[in-house]
Amino acid sequence: MEIQPEIETRASAAALNGRDPSFLTTDQEAVRAIIQAAVNVELFTIPLYMATLYSIQGTHQVTGANNVYQGRLWPGLAPSFRPGSGLSSNIPENEKAFNTIFSVFVEEMLHLQMASNLANIMGVTPVFTQLSPAEGNFAWTCYSNDSTTIPFIVDFKDCKDEYNQVKYNNIRVKLDDLNLTQNDLFLAIEAPEAEARERLKDEARSKYFPVAPFADWKENDPLPMFGSIGQMYQCLWDYINITYADGTNLWETMYSAGALQRDLFNNSSTGHPYREYQGIETTVEGWLPEKAKEIVFKLICAITDQGEGADIKEEIEKNYPYLRALNLGPHQGNGLLQAVQPVNQASEKGLQADYPSYNDKGTQLPPAQSTHAYARTVDGAKDHYERFEEIRDDLNAGKIVTWPTWHKNNSWAADNLKTADYGLNQYPLPKAEDIAAALNRLNNPVKDGTNQPDPDKRAASYKQFCQIATGAIAGITTVLDQYWADQSVGFPFPSMGGSGDRLMMCWAVFGQV
Repeated sequence: MEIQPEIETRASAAALNGRDPSFLTTDQEAVRAIIQAAVNVELFTIPLYMATLYSIQGTHQVTGANNVYQGRLWPGLAPSFRPGSGLSSNIPENEKAFNTIFSVFVEEMLHLQMASNLANIMGVTPVFTQLSPAEGNFAWTCYSNDSTTIPFIVDFKDCKDEYNQVKYNNIRVKLDDLNLTQNDLFLAIEAPEAEARERLKDEARSKYFPVAPFADWKENDPLPMFGSIGQMYQCLWDYINITYADGTNLWETMYSAGALQRDLFNNSSTGHPYREYQGIETTVEGWLPEKAKEIVFKLICAITDQGEGADIKEEIEKNYPYLRALNLGPHQGNGLLQAVQPVNQASEKGLQADYPSYNDKGTQLPPAQSTHAYARTVDGAKDHYERFEEIRDDLNAGKIVTWPTWHKNNSWAADNLKTADYGLNQYPLPKAEDIAAALNRLNNPVKDGTNQPDPDKRAASYKQFCQIATGAIAGITTVLDQYWADQSVGFPFPSMGGSGDRLMMCWAVFGQV
């Protein structure tokens, strides 16, 4: 790979120290804009990963502390313990790919939470509907068959046709099944810092990787394109470190110690006893400014460490040496070849207790067999880019099958929805034969009184399924607008669970979303 001249991406000490106080208001507005951009970028990844996650063909058991669904399988995959070892006939590589994307998907939700908490302590109430406005019927404007842009980050038209096996000229930012091009999109999103620089065409390099504070930027100006997610957080960190000639500093003018913070990961309750991330503070509240700033540093390091690797953390530590010791967990600095440091990984024991698994007889399985814990920790030492590289290997080998491919040569049969214990179920559930027939009628309906296909009826059913899925996702984003603004508003758990189920059924029934 040809290495281009280095792009200057880091602010100089002279630019950040002793700055003219007349820039304070402009600098504050830049921080507000970057923080909202970070919320948008983290949110942008979630529907992409979720839609592709549920495109992977397979079935799963519905389990809990009862035996209601004993012997039954349901369309769509779920996290699995040791792919290939379950009761279904799922393709092991499918289960592994599902686990992998599921782990990334959950970590992106963690990143969204942390970016949103950071927004609140900096006086910015995060908005979650900018990419899917109500006036557009909550359609996501950033996804289309023609889109080539990761918002605020990069336009793939400015990238080389191919770099490091990623074919940038083919990528479109859209919801799609798990295929090589869609996986290239994910690699492009999670690209490490060096790759994000080198993928740019020579003539486009000057448009990217801005250095804070931004030259000639003023309130309401569009933000420059950052080039990578890591560079976006680098700019935010550099702005936070600005000091002014009058002795003030930007951080303390914006930090609000009592701002509302939300936590779905490190909260503790009867059904969720342990923090999922034992080494990460996922909220910033009640700390004196200097200590809070240290936590923000760790928060930014966790986001970039899990996603693109440690490049940004290393650059921040290089430019701010006093921070190096703050990010050293008990296993760091020991030469381990791990992209994601242990301090930033989910706790396996914590997840095993927080998310116990059951068999279809209602028996709780040993903690080590927690499917969520296994899926989220087996590759915990690998950053997102490395995980998608492994999926690429299986895609190139033709080992992964998605619903669009499955539907070309298959239709639903009762045996797809049964295990060996099907006959032991004593509950008055619909027969597997009836469920399979209903699934087939939705995808291949016939005109009344004939055996002729009815494409209009299929189109109407498909549209209805899509509208239901879109509505469920809108139910998340619209409530999140209130959730981070009002202590009394609860998290939209029903919509969160329902959105995945609805996307799963779109793929399993129609082979498309």
